[in-house]
Amino acid sequence: MLYPMNIGVDNLCEFHGSQDKEGFRIILFRSVSEKPPYRMCIGIMILCTTALNYCFRTFFPITLIAMIKKNNTEVLSNGTRITKELPDYGPRFKWPAFVEGQLLGAYFYGYTVGSLPGGPIAEFFGPYWTITGCQYPALHGLIAAWAPPNEKGSFVACLMGNVLGAVITQAAVGYLVARLEWYWGFYFTGLMAALFIVSWVILVSDQPNKSWFCSAKEVDFILEQQQGSVQSGRSKQPFLKMATSIPFIILVICQFGNLWSLYLLLTVVPKFMADVLKFDIENVGFLTSTPSISRFVCGFIFGGIADFLLKRELLRKVVIRKGFIIFSHIIPGITLFLYIVVGDNVAVSVALIIIVMAFNGASVVTSTGNPQDLAPNFAGTQIGIMNFFGSMPGFIIPAMVAEITKEKSELPEWIIIFGISGILYIISGVVFILFGSVEIQPWNQKQDARPPSTT
Repeated sequence: MLYPMNIGVDNLCEFHGSQDKEGFRIILFRSVSEKPPYRMCIGIMILCTTALNYCFRTFFPITLIAMIKKNNTEVLSNGTRITKELPDYGPRFKWPAFVEGQLLGAYFYGYTVGSLPGGPIAEFFGPYWTITGCQYPALHGLIAAWAPPNEKGSFVACLMGNVLGAVITQAAVGYLVARLEWYWGFYFTGLMAALFIVSWVILVSDQPNKSWFCSAKEVDFILEQQQGSVQSGRSKQPFLKMATSIPFIILVICQFGNLWSLYLLLTVVPKFMADVLKFDIENVGFLTSTPSISRFVCGFIFGGIADFLLKRELLRKVVIRKGFIIFSHIIPGITLFLYIVVGDNVAVSVALIIIVMAFNGASVVTSTGNPQDLAPNFAGTQIGIMNFFGSMPGFIIPAMVAEITKEKSELPEWIIIFGISGILYIISGVVFILFGSVEIQPWNQKQDARPPSTT
């Protein structure tokens, strides 16, 4: 509630029917003088980190449309065939469909290789020093160190910054390429990276007790809430135990289905919009960012709802994780099959993609949040392994699409592509509902490790 600045404490007490004037002075002072907890800044930096990651992933599919030399399009006007010249976005290259597919997937070759050792590297050197292919394992290590258990849903939701990065990049690159040639897709991405690095070096630290800016009071609060579940110190990663852990194997399957359809949107849906829906490059950039916006917003909504349910103890964690799978996997999978019905209706086609990504925002509660349940001490290692397998669709999908559409890229071919994605969504979701777990695993315990101190 807001009050006029000149109202007295006596009047406030009278207004609220309270006799505790000193208590009101304390509350009034705290509400004005207390700073937000520094872990909020860490959450924002996690969001910015994933935004930059997807800036690198999403600028090239848009830029590539302007780089490929295709035949001039022909349209009919009053029965007369008219040749429509391609826009001039700079030099164009006559690459076959196979090369185009390999170019779209090239980023993910390196990213997949970097993901597997990413967790151990991040846990050995600390998240502060870990970037690029190791980024997501490092960020989960950062969340494990900074997030109280009842705030982990909100922290994991900050990983949805990847969607924010996709939104900004797809819209900005589409606009810049349409006006300043395709080179500017690369210039824009490089500038964003330079600005981010400066902020990261200044603001981020591996643990609260190592931060320049986190107060001792907040450090004590975080450690008290974690109750020793997060331990400092280096330890051998339990790879063998993880490889034989059913809950973790199920989580890998669940994440594979999640990332398959996410990478479908990032890598080849721009091609679908250009080839089937006939959008120009600027509209492709704008429209492919719209589903990302829905995923970003809904990710925070789902994460907030999950945290609320946990804090109020309205539902058990296992019910929340498995219940939200219906939103993150099952509903998006069913929605992709609707392309069989809607045909090439432009408005409905775009709406379906938006619906898929909006509901998939719940993945912050399911496949993305579950590593923090199983083993917070090795959350980075888990994510590294999950992303090793989950990133494979990044180069499998472009190659598959290139093969399916090598003769023609029309709606029947894309129904097959969307159908495959829908099946993987549903299967991976059902498997998690049946066999997934939220119980902390025995291999979470680090050997010869200790809880972090406040000094």
